[in-house]
Amino acid sequence: QNLLTSVTKFRVLLPDAYDQASPNETPATASDLGFVGGSRTIENLTLHSGLDTDVFKFTADASGEVTITLDYDEGFWAGIPYMTFVAYDSSLSPIADADGADNSISFNVVKGQTYYIEVFSDIGFYADSYSITINAPAEAPRVTGVFARGSAWSQSLLDYLQANGMGSSEYGYAIPDGLGQLRDLPWSNIDEIALTFSEPIEASAISAALISGRLESTVPIVTELSDDGMALKIKISAALEWDKYLLRLSGTGQSGIRDRAGLLLDGEWTNSADTFPSGNGSPGGDFLFRIDVLPGNSDDSERVNSLDYNVVRNALPASITSPAYSVFADLDGSGRVGALDANVVRDNLLRRIEGILEPDASILT
Repeated sequence: QNLLTSVTKFRVLLPDAYDQASPNETPATASDLGFVGGSRTIENLTLHSGLDTDVFKFTADASGEVTITLDYDEGFWAGIPYMTFVAYDSSLSPIADADGADNSISFNVVKGQTYYIEVFSDIGFYADSYSITINAPAEAPRVTGVFARGSAWSQSLLDYLQANGMGSSEYGYAIPDGLGQLRDLPWSNIDEIALTFSEPIEASAISAALISGRLESTVPIVTELSDDGMALKIKISAALEWDKYLLRLSGTGQSGIRDRAGLLLDGEWTNSADTFPSGNGSPGGDFLFRIDVLPGNSDDSERVNSLDYNVVRNALPASITSPAYSVFADLDGSGRVGALDANVVRDNLLRRIEGILEPDASILT
């Protein structure tokens, strides 16, 4: 009954799409909006009865202040502000609320934390239609590290790299940034590259390529995203040979890598000059990262020669626990230096990558 005109009206409201999928009346059954960064509006919502309560949850893409606005059609209840909404933190403690004529709330969020929004009518009215707009801080994903390893590398070597601040027990040798980036990788069996990110990226949006400067073509690869979206493995069809390579992750266009809030990769990178993380502070930039490989180049000189034999010989025979051990002499990644490492030097004698053309990303277009 319309309280202003005393004319009786009847409405039949169906649950909105969120309620139809699964009643979202408690935090345990809240509709999950996923990661939210920037502005996002959820429309065509209803309180289909005076007892209906809608609960939504979202994860903050970045730290800062978020503003949530509730807009609704007063419809049958024109002139009577009747909707209330409350925000809760991850422990379900209320942190902000608005009712009556107020229709927006602001509060601070922490990146990666989950927050809840509860919408209801505290005077038992239904709502024909309402929407929620969330304006939240946003931060584009950035590359925080690049690693190389062989799938045949021993776990003892991988553990050594992590224990000595040289890499990861899972992803391998951490390619340095700055001037150290273009140190030749001396191992003979590198067939995996991994990248880590500042936040989770989406599995549905991965565009990656590895380009050979010597062959002027792409190298066949397969990508594998970690379960938490924080790391991307690139598996290579065969061990990388002596060459200059360019690793490209797309941060532009429909195929660009995005985070779970939909923001494109902040990937800008200047080889041999920049430091991690990548980017210029704005979403939408390709990550173009040079990787130089010269198996057998233990001393990081311009070519493989007798001096590299000396590096291996001086470490013979040495396991990881020996003071004489060097990862740059363990050329097969076995966790010990032996005759097989000397063979890597022999098989690559006099090879050099100086003079090889710079790999060019334009071949992808």
